[in-house]
Amino acid sequence: MVASDLWTFRDDRGQEVTAARTPRRLVAYVQAAAVLAEHGVPVAAVFGSPHDEPGTDPVERETPGLRDVAYLGAGAELTAQDIARAEPELLVTVTYDGERLYGIGPDLHKALEPSLPLVALHVGPGTHLADVRHRFAALAGTLGPARQDATAPPATGQGREKGRGQEQRQGLDGSVGRLGGAAQAAPHVGVLALSPAGTGQAHVARPAGWPLLEELTRAGVRMLDRPAAGASWATCGWEELAGLEPDVILRDIRANATPDAQLADVAAWRRMSRRAQVLSWNPELPFTADAVASFLDAVADALHRAATP
Repeated sequence: MVASDLWTFRDDRGQEVTAARTPRRLVAYVQAAAVLAEHGVPVAAVFGSPHDEPGTDPVERETPGLRDVAYLGAGAELTAQDIARAEPELLVTVTYDGERLYGIGPDLHKALEPSLPLVALHVGPGTHLADVRHRFAALAGTLGPARQDATAPPATGQGREKGRGQEQRQGLDGSVGRLGGAAQAAPHVGVLALSPAGTGQAHVARPAGWPLLEELTRAGVRMLDRPAAGASWATCGWEELAGLEPDVILRDIRANATPDAQLADVAAWRRMSRRAQVLSWNPELPFTADAVASFLDAVADALHRAATP
């Protein structure tokens, strides 16, 4: 091996991750895999969120662009043997605290680390949406040369991909601008992001703890928050949340969130959901241009509706 063969990338844990050559076979957390795919970097297999239900394949359910990619499981279902069968040369996931690998438990981390390079990009508190997308683009840029083989698309195909990427970025920029206009026209409309946690309480997402929610704040959206020790969530009773009188509710749709059927007898939730527009919200939404633009457009539409007499 010569020095030029060495692949290296400093991830958001501050770890200098290296490989003897540019990795060609990747295993990635679904959220990360979707963004890499947007940049033309395919993955060999994906794993899900610890919040996924046992046996559920979130690739099929939520990520159309990855439906043909092997799904290895999630949470306790995911094992070192499953990952090894995919013959990966690199594993990519995210981190919410700058230390832990999301979707990879401590024991699994220990089992993988001696033989498999592990990269984690920060998507937690204190991180802006633009920063997250920039870091994924930077990682993809280091992996791109590994794709220049016999299976690479011809130059014309590469041109189409580049054009598609430009269209996506322009679409996202347009959605950001549209959201800003909607927020300016609806300064008093309050938006609350929450994850139902039973009939007695819910977890309120703190806007600064989530890049997508922080993007809403930057655009001028009036985000409702509760003081808490946690950087990402504040746990409150339903009556306390109803007292905030949100006009728009971003409701966690992941499998771990309490379903509406179980909240039917919660009077405070009934009042909130009758008063407010309730939008589906996935806290683990892929940071692709299309997915983010769709989310921002949905919020902008809700703001316009709430501001219309």
